[in-house]
Amino acid sequence: PNYEIIDHIGAKLFELDAAYNIVNTTAFADSTVHPSNLEISPDGNTLYTAHSSTVYSTSTSSINWTSLATLTGVYGLSVHPSNGTIYATDAGNYSDAGFVYHLDANGTILKTLSAGIGTGGVYFTE
Repeated sequence: PNYEIIDHIGAKLFELDAAYNIVNTTAFADSTVHPSNLEISPDGNTLYTAHSSTVYSTSTSSINWTSLATLTGVYGLSVHPSNGTIYATDAGNYSDAGFVYHLDANGTILKTLSAGIGTGGVYFTE
């Protein structure tokens, strides 16, 4: 069968209380954005997510997603638990080596590293 997308339902972030009751819901302004890889800064003040080639950030006190960085692609996202720098992985074509982008909290690329095939995450040992 042939399928056609006739509408998008935008991504939403649900804030839950300790009893798992929804206390707040925030949607992305653009209904075509379907982010993944939700991460939080070490101080708990900033959330990060990614969609396609864009890394987004928002304050945890007032949800307003803004574009932090635009890369060639984002497959995985990690935030260093001590210093808060961001690592975005780009799996490329899934057949050749991908990349890891090391970003500061403002979205500036500090370093680009060649990585393995299908690189999807960064893990920290400290």
